[in-house]
Amino acid sequence: MWRLILLTFLCASAQSTEVVRVATWNLEWFPGRKPAATQAERDEHFKEVSMVLPQLRADVIVLQEVRNEAAAEQLAKELPGFKVHVTSRFQDGFSGTPGEQQITILSKFPADAAWAEAWKRGWANAPRGYVYARLQVSGKPLNVYGLHLKSNLGDPVKNTAKREDAAEQLLAHVKTQVKPGEAALVCGDFNTSYDQVSLVGDSTLRKFEQAGFFWTFEGMPHKDRITIAGEGRYPDACFDHIFTRDLGRPVAQVLNMAGSDHRPVVVDIIVE
Repeated sequence: MWRLILLTFLCASAQSTEVVRVATWNLEWFPGRKPAATQAERDEHFKEVSMVLPQLRADVIVLQEVRNEAAAEQLAKELPGFKVHVTSRFQDGFSGTPGEQQITILSKFPADAAWAEAWKRGWANAPRGYVYARLQVSGKPLNVYGLHLKSNLGDPVKNTAKREDAAEQLLAHVKTQVKPGEAALVCGDFNTSYDQVSLVGDSTLRKFEQAGFFWTFEGMPHKDRITIAGEGRYPDACFDHIFTRDLGRPVAQVLNMAGSDHRPVVVDIIVE
């Protein structure tokens, strides 16, 4: 009898938890790898990424620098079981039309809510915005946010302010949208790090930790979390991050794969 009870308990425990792999990747003007890419260059880049992406073995994928919804939908067709939940249409600050560096969330799980929202004008006028999907994983909610924060081109002080402004707005949304105890994660290209001297005054990442999120690179040597290789005067950088809340202390991993100037970051989480 005790064996039957133990077996029943183990089966119930297995059904109440699920290991989910989440990936974030800046795809570098996908497809094409540059703004004015030719059709041949776009086709080649699409082929390269569509061959590499399945190797991530991810269940949830957050991508940055995707040109438009059509590109995201076409890519999803190469990933059996995946669905595009949301692709942003953030306006370009110069032309006033949708830019070509959008954010998208794809996953194998159903979503009962998904949307994109541009940042409000705020105190620093941050560019772009966030994407969000509330996934259902074995009947449990998983709140996923995708970001692509201000680059380091231009005035360093203004760039830092725009990233911090965006972080504050996102955390305010989390506070109202995500119920206490629900699993949540924020991932993407933050364009900032804890390591570079030039970014020492940037509190963007600290804001997430202060709000109760766990940095999944915590304790990892810099050499093991380089997400964009240095070039010229720019050093190796860890700009791509995954923060989690109410998901324990998972450890992220940087994968060295072709397809972009950024490397993908993955983390395995347990949703229970």
